[in-house]
Amino acid sequence: LVLGFAVLVFGSIGFMYWWFGRDEAAPPPDGGPVVVATASPSPSASASVSAAAEPTAPATEPAATALTPTPEPDQELAELRASSRFLELAEHDRAQGAQWSQFGYEAFGIRVDGRTVFEWENKAQLWDSIAPRFRDACLQAGEPVDQPMWGSQTLVVSGISAQWNPETTGGRGQFIRFDCSIDSQERGRAEQVGGLLIVTGGGGAGEVAAVRPPEVFAEADYRDFEAAQAAIDEQLWEWVTEQPERGDQIP
Repeated sequence: LVLGFAVLVFGSIGFMYWWFGRDEAAPPPDGGPVVVATASPSPSASASVSAAAEPTAPATEPAATALTPTPEPDQELAELRASSRFLELAEHDRAQGAQWSQFGYEAFGIRVDGRTVFEWENKAQLWDSIAPRFRDACLQAGEPVDQPMWGSQTLVVSGISAQWNPETTGGRGQFIRFDCSIDSQERGRAEQVGGLLIVTGGGGAGEVAAVRPPEVFAEADYRDFEAAQAAIDEQLWEWVTEQPERGDQIP
């Protein structure tokens, strides 16, 4: 029992260092894409949740400021929203009380070298305009997984990562990654990942510049945790570089 507890604690610490370190993750080198080996390569390795989940084409204007409005929920979705599932991505007042809140609302900002260097003046309103919609996608995709995937020792069912800051993205804004671990009938155990770019105005307010709708990355399609994350990062970075440069800087 003592040994098991020690493994869990040290596994959790290692995972936290990895999670918070992702804001400074190096993008794929210009010399070529990241090569990801899988047990059985399949064209469905990163199938979209829906047709709307295809990568957004580069915008010619710095528009695209929000996710598509969510329709009024039916009774089932309303009940799911009231539950504790994927609570880290709920409205800010509820998200702050979630089990892994340090991987959610608390990490929402611009990060450099693993620490938050700036929080938007409209942080709460900005969060509430986007995070719950990613949560809805998680709620509708499947149930939360109950065991870690890809052989990792710690399970964070949902959260965000301020993965690439404005300097790293070349002035395109701060990229925020949204994750949840789901168990779905269609894909089995999987990580559902979406994201967006936020630019900062002169008054310190953040504005959504572009949205990367969520996609599902099935556990069975990747040999281990590192291979899965490399594939996810490659696709996210490709989308980021397709967006127009806006001259956004760290305030």
